[in-house]
Amino acid sequence: MNEANHNEILAESAARYLRNIGAENYAGVVFTIEFDTGAEQIEVLVTTQKVGAPTPHDLRIKAENQRDTLLVQLNEANELLKKLADIDFNQDFDRDYWQYLLGEVSLQLAATGGPTEAR
Repeated sequence: MNEANHNEILAESAARYLRNIGAENYAGVVFTIEFDTGAEQIEVLVTTQKVGAPTPHDLRIKAENQRDTLLVQLNEANELLKKLADIDFNQDFDRDYWQYLLGEVSLQLAATGGPTEAR
């Protein structure tokens, strides 16, 4: 059997493995390899990934960006809450203030791309 056939068998086995375990993007398996008398062992991680699928690194970067966006939005919400804390509800609690507050919220959401969009 030539090398191309070995690679095709390996690729087909990897594809079947991904399908059988229901992996959406990739799967990793750790193997412990023993050398010679068993005195030396090395653990090896083999990752099988679908072409074009995000890598673990890609997914981590996406999650970190989403986290950063949420932190910005949380800080903006905290600033709005501080403004609310300064309200004298007996004097300032009127229709004009609510319209102002809703306008501020709308501006903040427009500036950050909405409440759930990652940057």
